[in-house]
Amino acid sequence: MEPLLLCSLRGHGAPVVCSSFSSIGLFSGDSKGYVYWWDVKSKRPQKKWKAHDETIVSIQLFDNNTVLLTHGRDSSIKFWDLKASNLELSVTELPVNSLNFCNVAINSSRLLLTASTVDSDKFDIYSITSSHPLQFSRICHQVDPWQLYQKALKTLPIPLDDDLSKRDKFGIMMKSIWINDQVFYIAYESGHILGFYIESDDTSQVSHTKKVGVTTTTSSSLINRGPKINLFHISDQLCPSPILSIAYDVKRNVLVAGSSGKSVLTLDVPESFSSLIEDSSKAISIKHAGLSHMVIIGDITIITFWNGITKGFVSASMDEIWKFDKILPTIDKNDETQSNRLKVTSMTFQVATPRESQITRSSKELIRMKRDTLDKNLLAIGYENGIISVYEV
Repeated sequence: MEPLLLCSLRGHGAPVVCSSFSSIGLFSGDSKGYVYWWDVKSKRPQKKWKAHDETIVSIQLFDNNTVLLTHGRDSSIKFWDLKASNLELSVTELPVNSLNFCNVAINSSRLLLTASTVDSDKFDIYSITSSHPLQFSRICHQVDPWQLYQKALKTLPIPLDDDLSKRDKFGIMMKSIWINDQVFYIAYESGHILGFYIESDDTSQVSHTKKVGVTTTTSSSLINRGPKINLFHISDQLCPSPILSIAYDVKRNVLVAGSSGKSVLTLDVPESFSSLIEDSSKAISIKHAGLSHMVIIGDITIITFWNGITKGFVSASMDEIWKFDKILPTIDKNDETQSNRLKVTSMTFQVATPRESQITRSSKELIRMKRDTLDKNLLAIGYENGIISVYEV
């Protein structure tokens, strides 16, 4: 069944380029650097502020929805303490590479994955070591996926891709996502999707021998080698189209990816991370090119396209079950060159929160719960005109 439009949120004066649901509301960022904190029930912003000087690329909450991460094209990641009365005085800033539009991602262990400060094809990982104030430690610097790929090939019978080595390797990072606290995937400009496993810090004991005159003494010390990154999964089924969207299906333990072409790829996440697996999954062709945004709600995969159309698919088979778009009135109906379909610029979702039994509820409580949004699967789609449409799925 096609999603039901619940409301439209109006406030942004620029395209809504990223958004994120949480139990405390919907957060959205636009191309002028503004962030809105929405109360979906009242259809009004609780707060709004200028977070960045340029387009916001990523927006994410962590620490039980008490801290908001915003990542902008002004080469900074900012962390906002949502408990503070004055957000602009509570902000902590971290410089970051913003030469491309790849998002940053943080997991529940407070590990932050970003494009490397120097090279957009490599990545860094930071650990947030304290809360008040936030402090950061860069535990992985300039990790090169190409080197990890070549290292993995030495022990496995997977032939080196000559065409890949002749090109600019994997190219720049396009999308990144954590699967759990130790596993993350990065999608690249070349169309490759790589899965990485991060091991915990490796503390080793090293012996030191010192000779003074005829006396020899031996001592030992502990060396913290830092975390080790292993490449355990690779797919080239979407090559050479750049990857534009990725989503994780928790229920089926699969990663779903879409590119600038007309294909969707479903990758089973391996249970073992000890060795490299070259994925043999075949991409499924669909009718429209340019899969710009993707989310998974229950058994439905929802995809938006460059042409402004949003489609729902059965996740297991990728059979299309519905589609819709937003049409603006045109000045000249006879002008076929005039495009009147709004472009989708962001998409996010909320999964319903289970409710207690309604048997003992009063009639007023039941009415209030019916109006509540926490017990609904919600889909929020941002458009180029600054409007966010909220649907029940």
